[in-house]
Amino acid sequence: MNIESNQEFEALCARLLPKFNEYLRLHSKNIFSCELATSLDGIKSMPALYDLNGVRKQVIAPLSLLTKNVDVEIAAAKKATAAANTAAGKANDAAASVTKATTDLTAERKKVEDAVNSSKTQTAAAQKATADTLASKTAIEKNESARQAAEQTRQSQETTRQSQETTRKSNEETRKSQETARQKQETSRVEAEKVRAAAEQSRANAESSRVNAENKRKTDTSTAIADAQAKAAAAQKAAADTLASKTAIEQNESARQAAEQTRQIQETTRQSQESARVEAEKKRVAAENGRASAEAGRVKAESKRQTDTQSAIDAAKSQTSTARELCEHPTKAGDNGNWWMWNLQTHQYEDTGIIARGGAMYPSFRQRRNKLLMIDYGSHVAEHVTKKRNKLVIKV
Repeated sequence: MNIESNQEFEALCARLLPKFNEYLRLHSKNIFSCELATSLDGIKSMPALYDLNGVRKQVIAPLSLLTKNVDVEIAAAKKATAAANTAAGKANDAAASVTKATTDLTAERKKVEDAVNSSKTQTAAAQKATADTLASKTAIEKNESARQAAEQTRQSQETTRQSQETTRKSNEETRKSQETARQKQETSRVEAEKVRAAAEQSRANAESSRVNAENKRKTDTSTAIADAQAKAAAAQKAAADTLASKTAIEQNESARQAAEQTRQIQETTRQSQESARVEAEKKRVAAENGRASAEAGRVKAESKRQTDTQSAIDAAKSQTSTARELCEHPTKAGDNGNWWMWNLQTHQYEDTGIIARGGAMYPSFRQRRNKLLMIDYGSHVAEHVTKKRNKLVIKV
């Protein structure tokens, strides 16, 4: 296939763009299709969603950020443990003092209950904060996915529209150029027709002159013959008149020969003018053929432009319908805990088999009393994370 101009290349790209987008949609990978890591060896970061002050984008989050607030939580846990130990000490002091002062038992018991209730309140607040964070993260992920899909659809439609507009402009320029060429050829044909008409008029005038000269020659010849006969008759009577009559005949013959030469010259001129008329007619016919060919090319180009425009409109409508259907049926979490995706062929949701809950890619954390728990449903990372005394240990 030979591509001779940018317009042909752009038209080819416009036709291949929908197939290229369909290929990317069928063969591209999402995060859950990546290779599953069995350990944290060599892993320095993970993908994450950045959303702050109205700016939303995908970023790479170092693993060190996951433990950024762990020290704070551990400090808080230590503080709670110290508080619990203090409360326990107070309880022990209260229990020891029971044997000494029975009247203080009620007050000491209340102190122990207050310490226990405070610990329970802090634990409940931490659990609620964790649940709110998970819900907010899930909503952000859904909104970002919908925005990215809508943006891709808009970019694809904008690219298709620009390509169609470029093709339309190119076809319009071609049509205008062909129309200009046709008008020039029509002007040339009219001029050639005028030249031919002028040549035909000149030929008619020459023919009329030739006929008049021929008639004059015949008349002069008849008159000369009559005169010669009269002079011959008179010559029989007078020899002197014979010489005069001979001279007159010779003069008339000279006049006839001159008239004949004039007629031959006029005939040659008429033939030349006829040849010029024939050539002008040939040029007119050639110009007419060129005009007809140009008109046929223009009609063919216009038909191709209409066909290409209709094809582009149909493709745009198909892409718009597909984008609208995908926007109206976004990927959602099913009742079985997996992601469910809309099938464009069957027009139904299908189970992708990908878990929709938190995993190693987006783990969740929960504080339970003096422990910080890492919740993981997919890659069993939680089996490698433990708390030993006051340290968070990750087993590789």
